[in-house]
Amino acid sequence: MDKYTRIRELGEGSFGNVYLMREKKNGGSLVCVKDIAVNGTASVQDCCNEAKLMEKLSHPNIVAYKDAFMSRNRRHFYIVMDYCSGGDLHAKIQSQRENIQEKRVLLIFVQICLGLHAMHAQGILHRDVKSHNVFISNTGQYVLGDLGIAKELRARDMASTYVGTPFFMAPEQCDGESYTFSADIWALGCLLYELCALKYPFTGATMPALLQNICNAFYDPLPRQYSFELQKLLLKVLSVNANQRPSLLEIISSSLLRPALHCYIVDLRKWASKAHLDAVQAQLKALNLSHLWCDTQEPQKKGLVSFLRSTPEIPTPSYHVEEDLASWLEKERQRHLVLVLEKIKASRFIPQPRPTQPMTMPSTIKRDMTQVIETNEDVEWRPPVQAQPKALPKRNKVKIEIPEFRKGVPLTEHAKPYLAATCKDVRILRQNEYKKAAKARYRHCKNTQRSSEMDECMIATADEINDAIRRLETELTSLQSSYN
Repeated sequence: MDKYTRIRELGEGSFGNVYLMREKKNGGSLVCVKDIAVNGTASVQDCCNEAKLMEKLSHPNIVAYKDAFMSRNRRHFYIVMDYCSGGDLHAKIQSQRENIQEKRVLLIFVQICLGLHAMHAQGILHRDVKSHNVFISNTGQYVLGDLGIAKELRARDMASTYVGTPFFMAPEQCDGESYTFSADIWALGCLLYELCALKYPFTGATMPALLQNICNAFYDPLPRQYSFELQKLLLKVLSVNANQRPSLLEIISSSLLRPALHCYIVDLRKWASKAHLDAVQAQLKALNLSHLWCDTQEPQKKGLVSFLRSTPEIPTPSYHVEEDLASWLEKERQRHLVLVLEKIKASRFIPQPRPTQPMTMPSTIKRDMTQVIETNEDVEWRPPVQAQPKALPKRNKVKIEIPEFRKGVPLTEHAKPYLAATCKDVRILRQNEYKKAAKARYRHCKNTQRSSEMDECMIATADEINDAIRRLETELTSLQSSYN
């Protein structure tokens, strides 16, 4: 992790956390790092399997793989991918208040089909196709991601592990049977239904009820605004019998998706890299759709218009990663600044404790013992024990908890004069407190000086002590004579 700087957490799941980071090198780009906790040898193999599968795939509709490495303590495995600033498709669907237009639905669906076909062509079964795992890239295209439970199948192999999201599981998975690539086709149909109806096709109050609805293929019909061809395609894809479901070749080459595929290729040729263009061209050749690539070489002459750029019916949001990150950092600065200013403002209205008056202790009679010793009349006499004066009580201090402010965050122009005025008020309050404390110390010293003068006046002289001793002796002799 020495090469990257963590910015914030993007999300978390059952397999680990995902963070947004930036490369430390000059001009480093934003990346998405998946942190997977390693608990044993099996989990290490699973992590390496996910990294190997992502490394094999290079397609514009699949999240790009960059790097993978193990932590120094061998407890975490990190997978570095491209950052998709548009979020995931599920959040986009949830934010929709009205049904999405059919042209836009087909354009999104054809991109997901191309990415899934590229995985199936490499013999990789995704096993977790859902709207949460479809992300929107910086250029507005839809890409497949999260290959944490993907599996590579050889020829005529079948998977049997019970994994995936229950809402998108195929009937054969619910029954515990073996399944192949047709399970991903079923999940693709559930995703198409969610794009049209803005909800899951199969739901249930309990898990048995959900599984029963999936096995019976019981779902509400699509809204009437969608064409009959789209409803017919959905009916084929969500077929309970896995052998009756169409393949991705049949879905992509269908007449329903032909216009959307046409427009997507036109747009792809404007900004995609050469490696991605070669991958898409090879994919179209494998799908027997090479004529589409030739037709899109001169889109102006052919009269083709890109849905993604110029058609207002299907607007594509423009994601500016650096600007979004800068605005997010500015919001964080403003939030911390407002928090600190509120604490400072609240501290100004807290009643300050009044300085306590110094306590004057009763003065004790101090006697000059040198004169008493000089008489030598009472050798056993000792001076009385003097009581120690009590210390002044300490003033209670009001503690104001102010959270730590982020170092290196510049203040705004509106906050600087306010902070300057606040600091000036604090300096004035400190000066007043220092003056009050000085006056209190002066009064205390003055009182102690008066008590010392009174003590000097109360000291007895040597003649007075001798007279007192003589009177005491006469009283003793008188008492002794009366007794005798």
